[in-house]
Amino acid sequence: MITIITVYKSNNYGSFLQAKVLGDVLSKYDTVQYLNFGQRKWIDLHFLASLRRNMTKGFSIRKFVFVINLFVQNFKMWRTLNVVPKKVIDDRDICVLGSDEIWNLSRSNCKNPIFWGCGINGKKISYAPSINNCSLEEISKHPITDYLQDVSYISVRDDYSKEVLSHFTEKEINIALDPTLLMDVEYYEKFAVYKKLPFKYIALYIFPGGDDSYRKIITNFAKEHDCKIVSIGTYLSWCDVNITAKECANPFLYYIDADYVFANTFHGTAFAINFEKQFFSFAISKKIANLLEQFDLLCRNMDKQMLSPELLNNVASNKIDYTIVNEKKKLLRKRSIDFLAKAVEYIRGEPV
Repeated sequence: MITIITVYKSNNYGSFLQAKVLGDVLSKYDTVQYLNFGQRKWIDLHFLASLRRNMTKGFSIRKFVFVINLFVQNFKMWRTLNVVPKKVIDDRDICVLGSDEIWNLSRSNCKNPIFWGCGINGKKISYAPSINNCSLEEISKHPITDYLQDVSYISVRDDYSKEVLSHFTEKEINIALDPTLLMDVEYYEKFAVYKKLPFKYIALYIFPGGDDSYRKIITNFAKEHDCKIVSIGTYLSWCDVNITAKECANPFLYYIDADYVFANTFHGTAFAINFEKQFFSFAISKKIANLLEQFDLLCRNMDKQMLSPELLNNVASNKIDYTIVNEKKKLLRKRSIDFLAKAVEYIRGEPV
């Protein structure tokens, strides 16, 4: 049995998809289950805070219904996974810690020692977790990093996480791709359908509160390129269309037919790369910058302080050569899958 320990019941498409894909990849080795350790109730302060955050800049019935639908559909998606209580894990199980930001100790919901393997029976592997922007000083305040010594094979998602965590263990720390990058677009099309839109459009995946500084530039860019603006996963009143999971279990599929993609999150950027889109990323974290660097795409990082229509059009005119990007992805994907295979075989005592 393989048990995945990750953030669950998150009202976030990327969080769900990384969990699902990791489970599907690991299912070739054994039955996969996800640990329910009582971290989050469905109607809790997290949801209420999310609702308040989404409604901060003006209440509207349309926006309210959108946010409720988003919550309900995410609830349905998480229920499709094989979730089990902690008590069912025994010493024979392989426990996989990750991925997502489960080691980001600056987030209150990630300070649970269970994310580091505390109190968990069975052999442990970490797969592509991140500390995001959490500093060495902040990590040092938490003794739970001691549990790293009990993790048989360690991997993280980005160079910054590796650099900081290397202060707490002498074990080798590998770099692994986020699970969502381990599968091609064909995989995602198999378990979710989406309605094709009958017009040219720009796809946006921008978290609430992060759109004001570049709203005007994006709308002008859309007009210049004769495109409508489609927001996926977030209600933005200034967009032409807003898509939730009610329309599609994986809104990132709306990237497929988009002429351009704008994103300010890790998974929003990762899916743009994976689906071979011409995109712009407003990187606000080390993990996003590192993702772009892995594929030599730092030029797609739009610095908000220097952002201008001229810069945007200049970057847009230099198309991404996905022949080169896909070669890098192929290599990184092989290394990541090989890491998992080696770790699972080692723990089982099989030839490596």
